[in-house]
Amino acid sequence: MIVMDLEWNSGVGDGKSLAEILQIGAVKYDRSAHKIVDMFSAFIHPCVHSEFSVGAKALPQLWRSLESRLTFEQAYTAFLDWVGEETMFAAWGGGDWHVLNDNAKYYSLPIKQDVQMLDVQSAFSLTMGVGSVLALYKAVEFCHIPDCFDYHDALADAMYTALVSEWVDEETLELSRGKIVPRSMEMTGKTFETPPAKYSEYFTNRHDVMNCDDMRIVNCPICGAKHSIGEWFSNDRRRYYAAFRCHGHGRFICRMTIVKKDDLIRGRLAIPQMTPKELHSFQVAKNAKHYLCSATLGLIAQKRKNKRKKQTAQAAATPAQ
Repeated sequence: MIVMDLEWNSGVGDGKSLAEILQIGAVKYDRSAHKIVDMFSAFIHPCVHSEFSVGAKALPQLWRSLESRLTFEQAYTAFLDWVGEETMFAAWGGGDWHVLNDNAKYYSLPIKQDVQMLDVQSAFSLTMGVGSVLALYKAVEFCHIPDCFDYHDALADAMYTALVSEWVDEETLELSRGKIVPRSMEMTGKTFETPPAKYSEYFTNRHDVMNCDDMRIVNCPICGAKHSIGEWFSNDRRRYYAAFRCHGHGRFICRMTIVKKDDLIRGRLAIPQMTPKELHSFQVAKNAKHYLCSATLGLIAQKRKNKRKKQTAQAAATPAQ
């Protein structure tokens, strides 16, 4: 099977949504022989975005992409030639195949058909009995695999993923076959520098805390893109959870803790690392009570109003029988 990994740049504030691939890394892994039989790596010169996101700037091999003369078209064609007739792919998470196809579409290149993807991250997490957002470096540590190479180098991460897959039996790996996680549901598998917590003003009630801009407006901790929270979840009215999706880096969890002072309260907002413990707390809260933000309620009301107006107009335009 082909075990692949990508590194990309989402850009900063240029309005271009493409996660531009900077490196394609992959290995051909023979599970029956327990060994890597071939490797592929291509560094691609960036040309879509004028600036690098925080995550892209931190890539250990970014300089190789900057010095490369290889275009995406050339790298992609070479990759497909190297893949040959193989249709079984695997990756750490479900997002890489989407990003590869998005780049191919951007350049009007053909997309490989009849591909089946194995999500080693989900399969390994299921084997270990933890959440499906376990970071690759944590899995490598657990498996006592020597971390001889830098993480976030696509070839190195592909090799690590292939070696970690040895801990997963065929039956469990089969559970992830073909189940590419939709972007809207995918939790990030990227590590990031935890941003400092921020605080709201003091209010007299939780409703105002949950709806103030300090708590509702958040930034992706990797690229800094601005996002908004539309709904909170809580099972204890002390800690509230939410999630937001960055186009380039997947979904993140937000945790808002209520802080009391005399008769007033304010919120403390944090974007924690995606640990199994944090994901479990998020799921517990999500299965409890939901609190829609005022802006979300306003959008729902407006959509209902527009729908009624459309139905009324259609009824008026329909001649009487």
